[in-house]
Amino acid sequence: MMEFDPRRSAVRSNPYPCYAQLRTHDPVHYRPQNDDWIFTRYADLTALLTDKRVGYCPAKTTQEAPP
Repeated sequence: MMEFDPRRSAVRSNPYPCYAQLRTHDPVHYRPQNDDWIFTRYADLTALLTDKRVGYCPAKTTQEAPP
């Protein structure tokens, strides 16, 4: 599993190479430091969003994302 931090300046200035690497090597990426997931392929995200077994936890959605 690769390390991905979207806050790094290199990623923020040009995220596309990092996204391509994620899509190829780790398309459904878990980030334990934030306890979140990053989906990089449309088909995977569509499957997730249409799966009735999947929900969300309102207690974990109160943190604001960095700009």
